[in-house]
Amino acid sequence: MNSLRTSHADLLPSVTEALELAECWEQMPGERRMAAGLLRWLLRARWIGSGSRAAFEVPWRGRRIDLVVVNSKGWISAFELKMGGTRRAFEQAIYNSVSAHRSFVVSGGYPTQEYRALARSQGLGLFVVNGTVRLLERPVFHRPSPVVVRSLRDQAFLRRGNNV
Repeated sequence: MNSLRTSHADLLPSVTEALELAECWEQMPGERRMAAGLLRWLLRARWIGSGSRAAFEVPWRGRRIDLVVVNSKGWISAFELKMGGTRRAFEQAIYNSVSAHRSFVVSGGYPTQEYRALARSQGLGLFVVNGTVRLLERPVFHRPSPVVVRSLRDQAFLRRGNNV
């Protein structure tokens, strides 16, 4: 697994490259405009660093993960960004928790207490991004199958041309 991370690390966009792209989206409508604020928060909180890599819209098992970040340790975080459609975001984040070490819902508005409870019960992280970034729930660290992790990492790495 280490050799995979090393051999493909230069193919996946750095977090800096991903942030530059996301900053172009900040004035656009829709969920992508939340990505830059989220990435800046993750960098400031030191959840990701210069050795981390990021990819947007990663195809995975018949759907797409909005943002996949691989840190320098090889841990994968999956983020589902939704301005609305909270139920769909939670469904996707729960699916992602099988494949990623940490799975998050990133919402443009404050979710109900029922959704916060769902995040806690499923081990999901929960962010609100609406001008500021707030972490409402911390995720549980999942231990997905190494085979699944390698496959998701490969899928993100192989998509470099579509990400930057």
